[in-house]
Amino acid sequence: MAKHAASADIQETARILARLGDVVVVPIYIDPSRALFREHRKSHIEALKLFLWAYAFERAGAPQSYRTSAIRALEKCADFWSDKDIPNKIWIDFSRRLGPTKANPARNPLYPKNSSGSINYNAVDFCKNRLQSDGQNLYLFSFRNISADKVRAAHDGLRRIRGIGPKIASLFLRDIALENRISDRRLRDRHLLQPIDVWLRRAAETLTGSDLRDEQASRELVDIADTADCCAMCLNAGSWYFGSQVVRSEKPFRESLRNPQALLCNLERHRRDLIERGEWLLEEAKRLSALSGDGRQSG
Repeated sequence: MAKHAASADIQETARILARLGDVVVVPIYIDPSRALFREHRKSHIEALKLFLWAYAFERAGAPQSYRTSAIRALEKCADFWSDKDIPNKIWIDFSRRLGPTKANPARNPLYPKNSSGSINYNAVDFCKNRLQSDGQNLYLFSFRNISADKVRAAHDGLRRIRGIGPKIASLFLRDIALENRISDRRLRDRHLLQPIDVWLRRAAETLTGSDLRDEQASRELVDIADTADCCAMCLNAGSWYFGSQVVRSEKPFRESLRNPQALLCNLERHRRDLIERGEWLLEEAKRLSALSGDGRQSG
């Protein structure tokens, strides 16, 4: 067990953040995307739409128009899914919808052509040619592998799609595990369910007092969650939410993670701010109210 995990404040901070991830991130950020594509478990088209909408274009600098154009192109061409030329048809329609915005073929999961020596797939060909045993359904492929304790197989598979790096692959898998209430404690390679961005790297570094690379950060967060007896995936989600949505600045983020009471005070200020900003944020504010008390995660 890592020495840093012995700190009572670190454990309490981890429990508060894990509870935050559980009561806020899952219902407010994960569930709504599933509601947009309700048949994602049954339909390979809906599963791919979910992936394109909520995950595939989430890398830094990707225009928001990408995901809308991708969904519309897939919807228009869905009836031709069995055609050999379907990736080209989708790409042409996608590019047309973007107008003057560049499609960035080198990193775009819909780009149909491989450069010489490339082992990457476009997302459509990956589903059609690699996921036949899962009904060509990207969601079912990922869910089945997580459930069978084959997280690495799912992660490696997703990374075969052009433009999908370790962070996006881990994010998709983490969210599937969270929404299905799959415990990560029994899983091998569960650090691959830890998407690492700037906030997660800062969280791991602050809680350990060390400079960390991404994979080190993912493993340290798992260790901290185990010591604090909380869900590592919820800790991941809560750390992201606290940094990106609550404090939005590095200094107060690090200071709050060192002091559980400061963390709770910042969450309470954020809750009041949500109430003042309008009715459409009241559900999020209501869920933050569940963090009163000692912040321990149930279950």
